[in-house]
Amino acid sequence: MILIPTFGMDIMFVILLNLPKDLPDWIIYGLIVFFLIVLVVSLLLMIKKWLNVPCKTFVNESGISFKFEKKNFFYKYNTFFSGWENVTNISDTAYNEQGNFYQITFKNPSFTANFSAIKTEEEDAEKFFNELTYYQDLYNLSHPKIPISSKNFYESTLARMITLLFYILVIAIPMVYFTTDKNIDWWRVISLFCFGSIWVGNYYKNTKKLY
Repeated sequence: MILIPTFGMDIMFVILLNLPKDLPDWIIYGLIVFFLIVLVVSLLLMIKKWLNVPCKTFVNESGISFKFEKKNFFYKYNTFFSGWENVTNISDTAYNEQGNFYQITFKNPSFTANFSAIKTEEEDAEKFFNELTYYQDLYNLSHPKIPISSKNFYESTLARMITLLFYILVIAIPMVYFTTDKNIDWWRVISLFCFGSIWVGNYYKNTKKLY
């Protein structure tokens, strides 16, 4: 899924870099906003139509299983079962004002499954998530040396480095502007701030702290 926004941003930068240099700034800024809107809308439509797949889940002391209600070519496994010893991480990540999605990472085969509640099935989803946490805690009590962690992506070292890099750039750009004679392409700065603000907002929401 990460290839989709990456590909979209690549197209945007290729087009912007090949625009005539004498174009008015307002046209460039408008194109940046337009590309961002198209990218976000395209992602939301793709997630809603192809990546969100209804599935049935089952959790007990033996492990966790899920089965898609319909086949989807985006996913390798349509039915899957794993014992708790094959689970390495269970985390929840905030994605909007209504709720979270849960990520479960497996060792063999190595992949991460994402689960979120369907609006009409919120009670069943809450029960599933509570059972998930319960059996995770139960497993960790009996396996203290190799517990199932609860670390989401925004708590990883990579996420912290990306956030720190953004702050460094925010500090560096004014310094370069005021201390050197180099011209700065402001459309690039605006692009950086647009993407960076989205990232930092999600980072703050999921970690409750800023670096």
